[in-house]
Amino acid sequence: VERFGAGVVRRSEENCYPIPMEVQQRLRQNRSTEGLANIQGPEGSEREGQSYCVRCLVWRPAVTARNKTHHCQICSRCVTGFDHHCGVFGRCIVRGNMFCFVCLISMLPCGFVTAFLAIVLGGASSPALP
Repeated sequence: VERFGAGVVRRSEENCYPIPMEVQQRLRQNRSTEGLANIQGPEGSEREGQSYCVRCLVWRPAVTARNKTHHCQICSRCVTGFDHHCGVFGRCIVRGNMFCFVCLISMLPCGFVTAFLAIVLGGASSPALP
């Protein structure tokens, strides 16, 4: 399965086909896939363990202990290693960008501590104005 960005499952010929019969029928009838649950890959096939996202129309990778694929309703795409969608940064936080996210978030308290120390220590050592 091809991915780009931070864990985004990208549509390609190899992960879009074969389209499950239930989805094909709805598409041919010009009906929405709304209300249709994701479809599990048939046992004994190359898609066993995978699931077909009826919103993205892609086969998602098989779920493992370290790898879970989720459809983000805000981004309208499937992402691997999904943790949450961050409204502040406007993107999905996944296993691939979690380290950067934690580092960036931890800079806020570090900035507050630095500013506090600069005010407290800087004010104590400055000479009095006449």
